[in-house]
Amino acid sequence: MSTFKKFSIIISASEQDQDDSLPDNVRCVLHSFFLLIEEDAKLALEDEDFQKLSDSALKRATEFLESKRWADIKNNYRLQFQNDCTFEPDTFNSIICLLAYTESQQHKANPVFQETHIQFFREYVDIMSCVRKTRQLFQDVKFAYQGCLLPILANCLSKLEFVKQNLVCCNPLLDAIVNGIRQRFETQLENMNYKVAAGFHPTFRLKWTSKYSLDPTWTKDIEVEMCKLLRETMEKSKEENFACQSPTNEFLAEITTSTERETTLISSEAETLIRHWLAGESTPVKDNCFLGSTHLSSLFRKYNTAFPSGAPIMKKIKHADVMKLKANSLATTDFENMLFIQMNKDLLSL
Repeated sequence: MSTFKKFSIIISASEQDQDDSLPDNVRCVLHSFFLLIEEDAKLALEDEDFQKLSDSALKRATEFLESKRWADIKNNYRLQFQNDCTFEPDTFNSIICLLAYTESQQHKANPVFQETHIQFFREYVDIMSCVRKTRQLFQDVKFAYQGCLLPILANCLSKLEFVKQNLVCCNPLLDAIVNGIRQRFETQLENMNYKVAAGFHPTFRLKWTSKYSLDPTWTKDIEVEMCKLLRETMEKSKEENFACQSPTNEFLAEITTSTERETTLISSEAETLIRHWLAGESTPVKDNCFLGSTHLSSLFRKYNTAFPSGAPIMKKIKHADVMKLKANSLATTDFENMLFIQMNKDLLSL
């Protein structure tokens, strides 16, 4: 933010004075999801029935994957899924290949897996697909905003709840994943700054809240807070403009304007603008997506600092080509300025 201000062409007085402090330091989002898969999911094994089925299915799968029978046909199933899987030797990708094989005539003629094993594999993939797709979204630079965190988490929890309706044997796994998400992101899920950040994000606004909470007051509280923040921003801007007036205009304004009435008008204007904003269609982040309001744009920038996730930030740095040997010893300020210039080379030609 400090680098943006230094090189920005148009900066209002209100933007220069606003607080640019980052949110409380929390663990990297992607690392949290890594722990969710590697650590929290293992808690499902505390259920004896699930552990027995899991051990039986995975043992049979391991034996088959190491057999000559699979070695002769595995390339056929890699080709079918090359667009969706990396085919690293991990459980998820292996199970996807095995599920494809169970649908083939070869398996139907000479079954390798029991129906309970196949059911386990299907439910495992349904659950872990939600988690993996959520991780992929957090790796995308487009979603490197604080306001993207809660909507994406809410979407993940909603899809997991939908998957749960048809589960037979993997309920312990799903419960472990959901509990892990709620525990690892407890601070963010209850933090009003994260809720407001999502509300001011043009892609999500408050359309995601029904996925997380069916309580209408939960959404209403966020809307009330957004109105309050917008009203305060408009009042502050009004005061700054008022202070810039000449003494004569200031004197006339004091005897012709009612402060109480003006506050009421600003409050009404803020509520109307927020209603229009929340009723609008989802759009990507761009200059003309804030209904022509500099106040909405300012609040978006204030609350949508990048959330702490390493992947999208590293993508930006790699794209800007500033991770060079000679840049390793740069001071923080110089590194930020270099990154900003590299990422905005197209502006130099204007």
